Formats: sequence, structure tokens, C-alpha cells
Amino acid sequence: MVKTSVRPAVLLLSLLSACGQAPSDEAESNAATNASSATRHITIRNEYQENMLKLSDTQRDLTLRRAVRDDGGKCNHINSSKFQQDYKSMKMWVAHCDSGDWAVFLAPTGEVQVRACNDIPQLNADNKWLNLPLCHPAPVDLALPPQPNWSEPAPPAQPAGRP
Repeated sequence: MVKTSVRPAVLLLSLLSACGQAPSDEAESNAATNASSATRHITIRNEYQENMLKLSDTQRDLTLRRAVRDDGGKCNHINSSKFQQDYKSMKMWVAHCDSGDWAVFLAPTGEVQVRACNDIPQLNADNKWLNLPLCHPAPVDLALPPQPNWSEPAPPAQPAGRP
């Protein structure tokens, strides 16, 4: 019976004897390594993003155009759209409209937030914690358009009997 009560006391004394000692540099390094390796990144499934990726280009453009218009933005004609990146737990799409570019943030809950791309630098300056990503510009196609492949019309036929 004495042996079982001695073990916890010895363990407690050994732990207390270590109190107040400065950790070695190696111990601090190991603790920092363990802490950083213990960090896990969790990705929340975004069913709405999955559905956006399944849409045709035209359907996706119309969906983003409606999101911009529902939020009070002006987008009469959308030229193109693209997924840009993840931002916090949201997915960021960029809609290139005739009125300018719009950032559309899609949350896993289906909520949508829209910001004019031109407004993002000022929003970030006014709200240091916000740190919204800047929109990437629309890709510009510098290739010349293909030349038409039409054949030249045949010259009119000369009426019979005329030189």
C-alpha cells in the first residue's frame, strides 16, 4: 500500500522541481516546431462553389451578373467571369462587366457579398483588418482576329454573242 502512494508523490516532486527553470534553446525550438506542426488548416465545403463550377460559362456569367445587380451594382452586360481565389472561408469570383469589374464573394452558407474592384483599395485602407484581395484584370487577347475565309466572288459572266 505504501508503494502506490509513493509513486504519485515522486512524480509530483519531479514536476515541481522543474518549475522556475529556464528552458534551453533546444527545448524552445522543439516547442515552436511542435506548435507549428500542430496547426491545421480546415477547409469548409462550399456546396455553392461546387455548383458554380458545374455551370456553363454563360450560366455562370448570368449568375454573377444577377449577384452584382441584386447588390445594387450596375452590370448590364457581362464580358467574362472567372474564379480568382479563396478569401477566408469564401470563394472570390471576378465578374468583368461593361460598367467595370466586380468582386463576388460566395460564402459556404450561400450568402453573397459584392464589391466594386475599384473600391477595394480604399476599403482596405479604411479597414486594416479587412485585407480584401485585389481583383486581377481581365485577360486581354492580343491576337489578331482570324481573317475571313470567304472566296472572292466570280466576275459576272459575259452575255453570249458579245465580244
